[in-house]
Amino acid sequence: WQIDSDPDLLEEVNNLVEWPTAFAGSFDKKYLELPEAVLITSMRDNQRFFCVRDADGKLLPNFISVRNGTTKYLDNVIKGNERVLVPRLEDAKFFYSEDQKFNIDQYVERLKRVSFHDKISSVYDKMQRVAVIAKMLGQELNLSDDELADLDRAAHIYKFDLTTQMVGEFAELQGVMGEIYAKLFGEKDDVAQAIREQYMPTSADGELPQSKLGAVLSIADKLDSIIAFFAVDMIPSGSNDPYALRRQAYGIVRIIADRNWHFPQLMNAGVPVADAWTEA
Repeated sequence: WQIDSDPDLLEEVNNLVEWPTAFAGSFDKKYLELPEAVLITSMRDNQRFFCVRDADGKLLPNFISVRNGTTKYLDNVIKGNERVLVPRLEDAKFFYSEDQKFNIDQYVERLKRVSFHDKISSVYDKMQRVAVIAKMLGQELNLSDDELADLDRAAHIYKFDLTTQMVGEFAELQGVMGEIYAKLFGEKDDVAQAIREQYMPTSADGELPQSKLGAVLSIADKLDSIIAFFAVDMIPSGSNDPYALRRQAYGIVRIIADRNWHFPQLMNAGVPVADAWTEA
């Protein structure tokens, strides 16, 4: 067995127990048909289980957990943890199946009824603005016609997974499920990857988008959020930044610096990004 290295989970579990006793449990192989990210989230975030892989890195129907206590009645503890996991996996299996009964256009249509912020717009309207900003950035970076077309497609659908049942249950999978479902629904790989990378980086030192389209989409999304909140006078103060606008601004800077991008025409020719926001 190979145990997934998860320092954050290890630290959390280590601080939850005083007398740690590790044990192994298992679940039905049928659940391995679920996307790996769903299985890992169900075990790690909900039950604090460590995932198990074989020598080739393939996920196995097993887990490692830690009880606070001795090995006394450990068999009962193992059975109890296995029973608790099953409903989570059954829910995930149901959501995964139900979500595939609809298409992307239907999910996008639902976003018209999902509020981005009650003082700003719906999530659907946000995507329309981001599409305009992304196109402008893509042209500035001299993306090819094919790349611009794929970027436009990604920008018009990239939030669709917010209305799926899976993301409704596992909010931490937004973007991740977007990529998985996009591929299932026949979208191009680079479009699907950009959907997953829209949120990157998610922390000050978080992972950056690996694809060019993902990087542009991430910048456009963050620019729209910053401009939108400033437009309605919801500006961060010294101690208050509820919408993480500073983090988003820092994310933009990190992506641009990492890719060594420059936008001289936008900055020097009097064509600010805000014009694209106004146009949208």
